[in-house]
Amino acid sequence: MCRDEKILILDIKNSNNSSFEKIFHKYQPVLFKYILYKTNNYNLSQDIVQETFFKVWMNRSSLKPNLSFFSYLSKISNNLLKDHYKHLQVRDKYKDSIPQVHFSFGDEPEKALELKQFREQIHKAANKYLSETCRTIFFLSRVEGKSNSEIATIMNIPNKKVENQLFYALRILRKKIDIR
Repeated sequence: MCRDEKILILDIKNSNNSSFEKIFHKYQPVLFKYILYKTNNYNLSQDIVQETFFKVWMNRSSLKPNLSFFSYLSKISNNLLKDHYKHLQVRDKYKDSIPQVHFSFGDEPEKALELKQFREQIHKAANKYLSETCRTIFFLSRVEGKSNSEIATIMNIPNKKVENQLFYALRILRKKIDIR
């Protein structure tokens, strides 16, 4: 690792956004190609790379400037990839037990139509703006009514990750959908 990179990593530890951008622009293309090679899935690779750099930033205080930064990135992304595939196994295992949501048009068809359109907006925004993990956690919570601990158990992830992903999903969806 070169001296300049060590300085950048030390700056990142001190929350320097500019240094983080430089590191991101240096390693993002290489990491993306690495993950794309492993997954052969463009969107999944983008999600994994994005979440990898998010984790780096969130855990910046634990960065070690003397160690290989790319090794650190690849370890994080490999763990995220393993989590993703575990999640797919869990989802496949439980897909038949998840009930379908049906609308009741009863006596108030206008309200039912508004509700249906609102849910469609949520689904579109979730599919467009949320990573697959975040989207699954959101739907398990808000559509299926699962508790955070139930979701953590189903997806084999920590409760804190469920909480963080729900917070993130709600924040993004509120911004993208006109909710008053």
